[in-house]
Amino acid sequence: MANEENKEFMEFVESATKEQIMDGIYRVIPQMCTEDTWAEFKERLDNLTDTLNYMSQWNRVCELLQECKEKWNKYSSELYTYEDYLKIRKFREQYDSEGGKKGTGFSFPEYLPGEAKGISDKIINSSRKKREMPIPPSDFYETMEEVLKAAEPARQGLKCARVEALRELLTMLVFNIESDGTSKYGDYNLMIYDVEARKADHKKNGNKIAFYTFRYGIEEVREKSEELLEELHDIQSSVTERRKKIEQ
Repeated sequence: MANEENKEFMEFVESATKEQIMDGIYRVIPQMCTEDTWAEFKERLDNLTDTLNYMSQWNRVCELLQECKEKWNKYSSELYTYEDYLKIRKFREQYDSEGGKKGTGFSFPEYLPGEAKGISDKIINSSRKKREMPIPPSDFYETMEEVLKAAEPARQGLKCARVEALRELLTMLVFNIESDGTSKYGDYNLMIYDVEARKADHKKNGNKIAFYTFRYGIEEVREKSEELLEELHDIQSSVTERRKKIEQ
């Protein structure tokens, strides 16, 4: 590239969107290199796309399972609060039947037995107000296949990468193409990008190639997904049994 062309190219790269960069990779780069060189690039880009799709989908699986687990944990907490309410409500009815403070000589909090210890003042003070049993979350995943299907939209190919990384990728390809259309290092550099894309997000440790925002690397993401699904089932099973006991 001539100096002026180099300047114009870098100005374009610095402000380009993901769509413009991908257009540059798949439309412009083939025009700059030989068919054989592009075939090598294309194979590596396809591998990188597959890796990013895999990483993005499975990390999204973890996010969906974590979000679902948090909803069920919240419901579990609400169910505990409801159980406390039922316990206090029972004492309130007993207290009222005995004439309240006038009949017992105690305020309601003073009247409560030791088994009510630990129940919040908010529940005690609002025990006359009727509460409905909490409604369980509508979200739940029986199988990993269900979560994978829900996470399919995360498969965005190179769009899974940060725009800064795509700018770096396009720049690397352009400046690794020789005047005769061949490339000595472009294929190798693309392979390095693919290796880096399999790792957990390492932007915080200063690595230059920060290709993604994935929390889990390729070696741990499947295992973490299975762990979260198992935890979700355990929580759902536990709260379902507690609800059944309350309803009895």
